[in-house]
Amino acid sequence: MTIALGLIKKGHYPYIPHLSHFLDTHAQEKGIELPWEFWMEYDDVWLTKCDALFFIGESRGACIELERAKELGLQIFYSVDEVPEVEVEE
Repeated sequence: MTIALGLIKKGHYPYIPHLSHFLDTHAQEKGIELPWEFWMEYDDVWLTKCDALFFIGESRGACIELERAKELGLQIFYSVDEVPEVEVEE
């Protein structure tokens, strides 16, 4: 969450896939099983709406998202310092 806050402080509105944990937990409480493949499709829908990807580190899903972001021609960031601040239009 520290990275997300850093991006927000720079004026961005990050989509944070890990927050879907709360939706998944609620679904499980209701007896609804959402498989890993669903979550990858869910993330891909959001990724197609993004301008860039912030790659935090390797995992099965994160590496798939990284390759998809490259296919989409998105900018890839690995450090909050690399991410530009949003210029506010007056």
